Amino acid sequence: MLRGLFATLFLLNLTFSVYSQGYNNRWSLEFSAGATNAVKPYTPGYWSNTVGFFHTALGTRFMFNNKYGLMLDAGYDRITEDNISWFTNTGNSLDFTSHYGRGSLQVVMDVGRVLQFENFSEKVSFLFHTGGGMSILASKVNPEVDRMVNFTFGAGPQFKVNERLSINLDASFIWHIYQQYTFDMNSSVAKRGFDGFIANASVGMSIYLGKYATHMDWAFSPCFPDMSYLEVENKKLDSTNQQLRTNLRDDDGDGVPNFMDKENNTTYGSVVDNQGVSLKNKDTDGDGVMDLFDKCPDIPGTQELEGCPQDLLTAIKNNDPKRIS
Repeated sequence: MLRGLFATLFLLNLTFSVYSQGYNNRWSLEFSAGATNAVKPYTPGYWSNTVGFFHTALGTRFMFNNKYGLMLDAGYDRITEDNISWFTNTGNSLDFTSHYGRGSLQVVMDVGRVLQFENFSEKVSFLFHTGGGMSILASKVNPEVDRMVNFTFGAGPQFKVNERLSINLDASFIWHIYQQYTFDMNSSVAKRGFDGFIANASVGMSIYLGKYATHMDWAFSPCFPDMSYLEVENKKLDSTNQQLRTNLRDDDGDGVPNFMDKENNTTYGSVVDNQGVSLKNKDTDGDGVMDLFDKCPDIPGTQELEGCPQDLLTAIKNNDPKRIS
């Protein structure tokens, strides 16, 4: 059965990896090994170490975002008699060896991202997981294989090594219902409800899969992002403002900005045209009468008639619309 679980995990990872989306990797492979403590139940005269070896687990994890995901995993524990009674002073347990395996589907919450651990460290996080599945228990002393339902929850810190690897510490607690035999497999259990309990402590690793640079475990917006680009933008704005201040200056005070002023040294209060040229120095029609004093600045005339031609004055007197227009 354990081989079937491991094969299922491998096939699921190959089959569904194509659905990984976004700009951060979502899939990871999980490996761990450590200690186990099968707490209860036992046949009188049998018990196990408070901390016993051997425990191992393998799984695959998919993160929907940087806070929540799912994990499918399988674990194996070898449960033996207490062989450190000299240290615990509990006496000697009768000899036994049992093999315990489990598979479970669990919800994963990245507490580090939920609580924004990145505000103080970008390489430390904390994972919480909980779910359920099936467990089996077998031993050479009993031809039966005990099958039971498990409920699991666990948690532990996570330390980033690089973009492809992190190291995890984990403590998991597993309760059983429908456990029919004691962990030593020498007697049956008649208790209803949660009739079995086992705990694991392990050190493991997460190997990140995918084509992107960063996994969801470490995808976050820094509390203090790089704002250096704003300094560049501010310099551009300062340069633009300085240019505008220079261009919009009116050094001679004639009301025409410097960049449009063709005569930027007119005396203060001079009457100028739209290009800043003083009408006092301008004779548009070339009749010798400066525009400032020329009553007909666009029509050549005489100084005696203040820049207007004789025929125009005659037309005005005779009310000749053709000439006046």
